[in-house]
Amino acid sequence: MTEIESPPSEQCLIELLVQVREETVVATTVGRGQLARQLADTMPHSSVRCWGIDAYQSALAMRQADYPTNLQFVCQPDIPEVDFDVALIPLRRTGDAELARDVLQSAYKSLKIGGKLITAIDNTTDRWLAVETRKLSRHVKRNPVAKGTVYVVSKKESVRKDRAFDCELAFRDAGRLLRLFTRPGVFAHRKLDVGARQLLNSINAKPGSKII
Repeated sequence: MTEIESPPSEQCLIELLVQVREETVVATTVGRGQLARQLADTMPHSSVRCWGIDAYQSALAMRQADYPTNLQFVCQPDIPEVDFDVALIPLRRTGDAELARDVLQSAYKSLKIGGKLITAIDNTTDRWLAVETRKLSRHVKRNPVAKGTVYVVSKKESVRKDRAFDCELAFRDAGRLLRLFTRPGVFAHRKLDVGARQLLNSINAKPGSKII
């Protein structure tokens, strides 16, 4: 099977894997799990989890080829409840900013004291991620590389300010007041925009219907 090229931010982190020696690692992906696979191959005695919230993307990652036995793919809304040594988070500069903030905070909180959050973005002149990492900890090192910028965040204390990114809102539909709970990464997070209204107007739901 032809090997699929890693997205730039994942490649930035793959090139730094020689610095990772810890045993329990969680990684996300903006591609097809290339970073997690490479890490599991490099560290056969480690436990690596590739965590994602998108079932389609997770399925694509799992289909590429036989993957190492020390690599586990996890698709669920929240990060696995494990005390990790290292979290590896690649990001796209065109991605969802609030989802990125939520993932970064979740990854940092999942670390043991003394653990490291290593994150990269495909932007060599990045400023945004620099600000976001410093909201988590004062102990941040910036590492510009050829395809982007890498930040190493050392966890020496709990998150500086624990922020909530979910949202509950109320709206009226067909004369009824409805409450909606949303999280980053879903369509129409925090507000019922024009697109969401159009979708609602096009649905002809009957009592007992199940809708996804």
